Amino acid sequence: MLTLCLRFMIIGTVSLLALSAAIGQQRPEAASDALIVQDLAPELDSMQLGRMEALNEERRRNMVGVEGLGFRFEQDLNSDGQQELILLGDYAKGERRQSFVLIARSAAGQWVRSRLFTFDQEFIIAELGQTASRQGDLAVYFCTGCDYGGWIEWTGSDYEFKPFPPAGVR
Repeated sequence: MLTLCLRFMIIGTVSLLALSAAIGQQRPEAASDALIVQDLAPELDSMQLGRMEALNEERRRNMVGVEGLGFRFEQDLNSDGQQELILLGDYAKGERRQSFVLIARSAAGQWVRSRLFTFDQEFIIAELGQTASRQGDLAVYFCTGCDYGGWIEWTGSDYEFKPFPPAGVR
C-alpha cells in the first residue's frame, strides 16, 4: 500500500512539474492570465493570449529596435489610481481567428471585466502611449512595422477605440 501511494505521489509530482513547465515557458502569470480571460470573456472561443515567442520571423524582423510592444500590461488607464490589467490575444470566430483586448480592474481581490474589444483582425499587439498627450493610452496595432490600428482611451466614463488617422492626415 505504501509503495502504491508513493508511486501515485511520484507520478502526480512529475505530471505537475511537466504541466508547470509547459505553462510557465513564457512567464509565471501566463496560466493565470489565461484563466482570467476565460473567466471574464467566456464568449471568446479557443482563446490564445499573445506571446512574443509565437511571432513569426517577419513580425520579429519588423520589431527590431522597437521597444515597449507587448501583449500584457498593467497600467492605470482611467486615472483612478488603480492599475488595470490589459491582455491581448486572438480567438476563433467560425473558421477565422480574430483579435481581442481585455481590460480588467481589481475589485475586492478579484479581477472584474471593465471592457472587451474585439477586432476583425487576426493579429494584435500594443504599446502604452509615452508622450504627454497620450500618457496612459494604449496604442494597438494589427501588424508589426505599420501604423494600422488605433488608440484605446478612457473617455471619462468608458473606454473607446479610435482608429489612427490615415497616413499623412493629422
